[in-house]
Amino acid sequence: MRFIHTADLQLMLPKGDVSGERSTLQEARFHTLERIVTLASDEHVDFIAICGDVFEDTLVSDETIYRALRILGQAAPIPVFILPGNHDPLTAQSVYKRPAFETATENVWVLTTSDPVLLDENCTIYPCPVTAKKSINDPTAVIPVRENDDDIRIGLAHGSLMIESMHQPDDHPIALEAAQTKGLDYLALGHWHSTLLMESNRIAYSGTHEQTAFDESSSGNVLLVTIDAPRAVPKLETKRVGELTWLQWERPIAEPIAEAMQRLRAEIDGLESKGKTLLRLVLTGAVSADSLLQLEQFGAWLREAGLLRAELISRVECVDELAGALKALAESDEVIAGTVADLQRLVHIDAPASDEGAEVLARSTQELMDLWQEARLKDSDDMLQELSSDLKVADAANNALLILARTAQGVRQ
Repeated sequence: MRFIHTADLQLMLPKGDVSGERSTLQEARFHTLERIVTLASDEHVDFIAICGDVFEDTLVSDETIYRALRILGQAAPIPVFILPGNHDPLTAQSVYKRPAFETATENVWVLTTSDPVLLDENCTIYPCPVTAKKSINDPTAVIPVRENDDDIRIGLAHGSLMIESMHQPDDHPIALEAAQTKGLDYLALGHWHSTLLMESNRIAYSGTHEQTAFDESSSGNVLLVTIDAPRAVPKLETKRVGELTWLQWERPIAEPIAEAMQRLRAEIDGLESKGKTLLRLVLTGAVSADSLLQLEQFGAWLREAGLLRAELISRVECVDELAGALKALAESDEVIAGTVADLQRLVHIDAPASDEGAEVLARSTQELMDLWQEARLKDSDDMLQELSSDLKVADAANNALLILARTAQGVRQ
């Protein structure tokens, strides 16, 4: 048996304005559904299983429903099995009670009961439709225990595996041992948007076909599942189908700030399909007060860089403020003052030792940059090695000063 496992399509056509990011995000979900249908045909699968949340909610428009059914109908003669999820549960207002489903194409089946579906004499599907937005009951409890090894048994469910760090008590909890307890060859799950394969390959989340948030670590996929015989270990292939690219970058910056910004602009300009890319950029480091204006200018440039979405999170600190906080801390404690003096002598490699109290100045890496340039011009390998070693010490000392300064600032606040 060979089939495509997907879930959490969450289709919904935007109302009102059909332009902008929101429209693009929703359109991408329909386009990717079309790619899933094409993949099913190319891979000659026996069926497609959608394990919950085909639609965003029960209030979606009829146009959304008809468009989805037209796309799924193109998979014919491949059967498509739809399982109601917590976004589109089987309630009195269920989307699956709309007239559109009364005239749905013959290859689309909505699994509204837990009755087993006999595909052929060799394979049975056990659906676990969701009937409420929230529930403390395990949806797989309706699956009967295996009595023989005559057929391949596949469960379809929507909920949360009872992994301690991720489980919520009202989130349709599913026992980790559900596949083993019920004697299932494979339990296809929906609800979590990131692809997750359990060690046994008998339980898996396909994840959403189109990523919906930056914190989804592995989305935009479907699973191609092959089961050769009853009790055989399933073969799972992760197939990338997503149209959009979500990027989370964290970049440290330092002086000279102009060069740092230039490198970032080049990196962003080098992205392919910027109009289908969403970027969250986190900047860290410490720069002078004068350089903060250049960061603001970079933020303005980023918003006009042609990305579908651009988020800039600045955690860059003002080195002048940090230095002032560190100076105040050093003046109030002799031990800290001595530590600061030692660290400063390491940063200023050529500075002579002094027994006098530490004077804390605003930090800059320009001297270190000059040393690097000097080292590159030297013909002597020994000189290069010596300078490189000194710079590693200086970098470490400079970082230590910044850590002390942040601590000092926290103490003052």
